[in-house]
Amino acid sequence: MTQDLTRDLLLELLHQRFSSVDFGQARRDVLPFLRDPTATDLWSGEFFNAITADHLRLTP
Repeated sequence: MTQDLTRDLLLELLHQRFSSVDFGQARRDVLPFLRDPTATDLWSGEFFNAITADHLRLTP
């Protein structure tokens, strides 16, 4: 059985993923590539959930 990927389902899947990310490790992984190390200061599950909910647009 397959399930259609609706906006709500996608948001839930992303929320689950953002909740499991180690943002401290992710930050350490990308810092060598950034000119401004403060660019990752806002990174958190809550931050990515908020911007995803606010900006996710799906087209049919």
